[in-house]
Amino acid sequence: MPGGESHPCIGYSSERRRLLASALEPPLRLLRERSASGVGQLPLVAGGRVFLGQRSGTVRAFAEDDGAELWSFEAGEGSGMSLLLADDGLLIERDGELIRVDPADGKELDRHPSPEFDLTSAVVEAGLIVGSSGQEANAIYVAMSRDREVELWRREGGIQRDPITLASGAVCLRTGMHAIAAWELESGSTRWELDVGEIGSYTDDGHPMRGEPAGAGIAVDKIIYLGVVGYRVLAIEASSGEVLWQKQTPILNVANLVYDPVGTLHLLDSQHYVALDAGSGDVITEVDFGQRLQVDSHIVLPTALDVGVEHILGADFYGTVFALNKSSHAVDWSERLRSRIPLQNYPVAVGDHLYVLDSADNLHVFGRAQ
Repeated sequence: MPGGESHPCIGYSSERRRLLASALEPPLRLLRERSASGVGQLPLVAGGRVFLGQRSGTVRAFAEDDGAELWSFEAGEGSGMSLLLADDGLLIERDGELIRVDPADGKELDRHPSPEFDLTSAVVEAGLIVGSSGQEANAIYVAMSRDREVELWRREGGIQRDPITLASGAVCLRTGMHAIAAWELESGSTRWELDVGEIGSYTDDGHPMRGEPAGAGIAVDKIIYLGVVGYRVLAIEASSGEVLWQKQTPILNVANLVYDPVGTLHLLDSQHYVALDAGSGDVITEVDFGQRLQVDSHIVLPTALDVGVEHILGADFYGTVFALNKSSHAVDWSERLRSRIPLQNYPVAVGDHLYVLDSADNLHVFGRAQ
C-alpha cells in the first residue's frame, strides 16, 4: 500500500503521486453519491479500493470499479477522525488513538495512544509519522516512531491543519504568513527557511502587500514548486532552499498550482489560464478568457485542479466541476453540483473516476459517459 511518498496528494496512490496523468477524459456522468453521516475528508484511493472516513466514526472501503462496499470498520466514539495510507496499513486517528487496519479486509491490526494527529496534513516515511497536534493557531508538530510508539521530537511552528509535504528527507511547511521552511525528518531541526514576502510583494488598491506561500508546495524530483499569493510561482531546491527560478503570472492567488507529468505546471483563475515549463519556469501558454469562463461555463473562483492526459480537471467554489482542454482551452464538459466546493476539497482523478467532495460532505463520483 502507498506510503508517505504519496504526499502532498491526499487521495492518491504512491504510483501516482500526482506524477501520472489520469486517463479519465470527458464527457463524464455522475455515477453515484455518498453521504450517510457525512464524509469527513477526501477519499484515499489505492489498490482498486476507495477508503472513506465518516464523521460518525465509521471507515468504509468500496470497490473502485463498481462502488460495491467491501468492508466497514467502527473506530469508536469521538468527535474527530482522519485517515492516511501507509506501507503497512490504513491509519486511522480517532481522538488520541492511532489505529492501524488491514486495507484488504478492514481487520484491526493494532492501536495505541497518539498526540491527536490530524492525518489529513501528515506524512509517513522511514518508520516515522509527522503531523500537527493540538488546536492552537500555532501548530505543534510531532514526530513519532511507528514501531516503538514513542515521540522523537516536537516543536512549535507552522499553521494548524495546514498541509505539509515531504522532500529529500525533510518535511516542508508554512512556518508563518510569509515563510516556508524545511525541517529535518529525523530530528526536527531547521534545514532552511525562505521568506517569500519580498519575492511576492505587490500592491492592492494602492496598499503595499507582502507575498504569502499558497500551501506547502508540490515536491517533484527534489524540487518544490510553490505558488505564492503575489502573482508568483517558485521552484525551490529541497536540499538547500535555493530559489532556482521564479515566474510572475497574471494570477494573484496561485493556490491551485498543479504538476503535470509531461513537465508542466498549470494554474487557473476566473479569467486566466497559465502553463509553465517546470524545468525553466518559461511560459508555455497564457490565456486571458475575459468573462468567458464565468458567462459561458459558470466557472467562478476555481478552487483546485487535477490533470488528465488531454484535460485539466477542476472544480470551482460554487460547485461547478469541469474539464478544460489543454490544447484548445475550451471547456469540454461541466456540471453544477448542489453545494459549494471548498478550496481544500480538490477533485481527485484516479483511473476511470473523478471524486469530488462538496461543502455538505457529499462525495460525488463521476465516470465516463456511455
